[in-house]
Amino acid sequence: GTYIERHIQSNPDLYGPFWIALTLAFTVSICDNIVTYLNQWRGDEAAAAASFEANQHLPLCSTAVNGSTTASCRTEPAHFGSAAAVQLHHNPLAFTFEHLHLSMLITFSYVTLAPLLLWSFCQWRACGKLYSFLECLCAYGYSLAAFIPVAVASLLDIRELQFILFACAAFMSGS
Repeated sequence: GTYIERHIQSNPDLYGPFWIALTLAFTVSICDNIVTYLNQWRGDEAAAAASFEANQHLPLCSTAVNGSTTASCRTEPAHFGSAAAVQLHHNPLAFTFEHLHLSMLITFSYVTLAPLLLWSFCQWRACGKLYSFLECLCAYGYSLAAFIPVAVASLLDIRELQFILFACAAFMSGS
């Protein structure tokens, strides 16, 4: 028999699917905040390195030209020829609740609308095996558990791996 017939049909519940969807929404939101912070940190570091490299050709301010100091000069001598000498000031990692609201809206809409559309299509086509809407909602909610580790793995900045993991989770969820 199918998963619904073996595990859900005797006692469909919404407890597990609710907590799985909530966990997925929080995980996506937290990982999004971390990725945003890391991208900002990488951007600050790249901008500081570019500023440091652009500043290398300028003379020190103490260099005099015709009795006056130069108009554009660097304030400190270059240390060790690397961007490590530039001190970066980072903002601390902060959790933004706007991401959580959006993540919860998308996750819970997906958890309810996809089974509703599937159940409605099966009702319209008069399929041989008809499951109740509650059974479809329960099975679909449990199937989203595969996306939780994929959301955590999205912290890795390897697009090909992210795509493969997401495709595997979508296949596992759909099957």
